[in-house]
Amino acid sequence: MKGKFTFRKKSCLSVWVLLIAFLGVSLPGMAQPANLYSFTESSRTYTPITGTSSSAAGDDGTENTLPIGFSFNYGGGTHTTFSVTTNGFIKLGGTITTGVPNYSNAIGAAPNAPLIAAFWDDNNLSGGNIQYLTSGTPGSQTLTVQWTNVHIGNGGSSSTPTMSFQIILHETSNNIVVVYGGASATLVSATGAIGLTTASGTYLSVTPGAPATASSTSANNGISSASNLVSGTTYTFAPPPPCSGAPAIGQTTASVVNACINTPFTLGVTGIANETGYNYQFESSPAGANTWTALGTASAASTYSVANQTSPTDYRVIVTCTNISQSTTAALVSV
Repeated sequence: MKGKFTFRKKSCLSVWVLLIAFLGVSLPGMAQPANLYSFTESSRTYTPITGTSSSAAGDDGTENTLPIGFSFNYGGGTHTTFSVTTNGFIKLGGTITTGVPNYSNAIGAAPNAPLIAAFWDDNNLSGGNIQYLTSGTPGSQTLTVQWTNVHIGNGGSSSTPTMSFQIILHETSNNIVVVYGGASATLVSATGAIGLTTASGTYLSVTPGAPATASSTSANNGISSASNLVSGTTYTFAPPPPCSGAPAIGQTTASVVNACINTPFTLGVTGIANETGYNYQFESSPAGANTWTALGTASAASTYSVANQTSPTDYRVIVTCTNISQSTTAALVSV
């Protein structure tokens, strides 16, 4: 009958997929984990720089492998160079792919990652310029990349309203600051994106507002207004601090309660502080036996995929910061 449906047979796999979709569990290659950077909005005076002029110009212009001037840690990698495009973003440690990946913004699925976007759109720099400047003393240097009077959106038109903005990278703290100089007029046909995308696929996507918000699960690739990006609007992205001392006792999680034979599932861990530097060693034991066997090797990955389980099993995680370890509360997965 139209409008009705019946499950004639529930396979173990289909039930597992439905459970994953319902719980929103992240699976390798299927979902983006939350970005750990914090996001804050503030206001400051927009101060233009006078630095080295980039050769990136016009519609979809790029210039590659420019010096940062210091080592900058971002998204799990250390970078000493950046590439820049007229389309409002920089790529760290690699060259920018020209064509669609350059002008078609896609925070959350960006082929030019690792990138930082101040206002990623199909822009045009005719009549404007890009400059960059490394300043300060070693240990507290900054790199400022500045777009001045770039025409925003509308398919790379050279007649749309212009914006000015800066991306500032801070040595040591590895903070990322984006400062806006305001727009010349109301934007026309803009579909911009603001935020971060790392090489591993994590992202933080900003939605301007009062206040602005940032999401690691929903990418905003259609920002059409600069009304909240008045001169002096400042967005700061700060990486989590390094861990220290004994890790908190977290909880092992599993994407299933009852495993299906020959059907993979994912282990994870919750309750660990938002810090960097942790190593995770996943372990298993026959249910109730308390005889633990390592699963793979310890790494910075806080998830582990179990390929197959044939009997009830306990799982736990040994979480290590420097040389201090704690085991999480175990999780039982039946069959």
